[in-house]
Amino acid sequence: MDPLSRDDEVELVRRAKDGDAGAESRLVMKHMGLVKSRMRRWRGRGVDDDDLIQIGLMAVLETVRRFEPMRGCRVSTLATWRIDKAMGTAVAESERERHLTWCGGASESEREDSEPGSPMLLDDVNAAVEACLTAEERAVVELRYRGAKGLSYPEIAAKTGRSKDTVGRANRRALQKIKRHLEPAA
Repeated sequence: MDPLSRDDEVELVRRAKDGDAGAESRLVMKHMGLVKSRMRRWRGRGVDDDDLIQIGLMAVLETVRRFEPMRGCRVSTLATWRIDKAMGTAVAESERERHLTWCGGASESEREDSEPGSPMLLDDVNAAVEACLTAEERAVVELRYRGAKGLSYPEIAAKTGRSKDTVGRANRRALQKIKRHLEPAA
């Protein structure tokens, strides 16, 4: 697809705001390449590629609906920001869901029904945290995954006096150690 000129874009936005679904759809589809490009940044982080594309297209649609051409920028400028924000939120939510067991997400009956030695058992995870993590890693895990609301890296960094990058590295090391500790011996 050929890129839209500034005048064509403004005209399509005006028609879309007047209720022309075809103009709205054309604007969204003209930005499919942008969505795919931004999706590649978030690939492999727990959200399916098709879901990321859907999220990106919804962000473009929201951009088209809120766009004000008189501000002097292009739809793609605002869409890029909205796409990244929406995809980042989806990835963060996916990460939180994967770590729910550390927050006590599994009910007592689910834990009783699990196979012995299953890594989903909260007691096994707690034992792994105590057995194999340094004090710094344990503090990051506690602040990030336990309690009603886990803290973000910047919030943990502020509480511990460490940099956001140091907190992120400690979190990744901790997760790798716990995973190795919970893997059954082969």
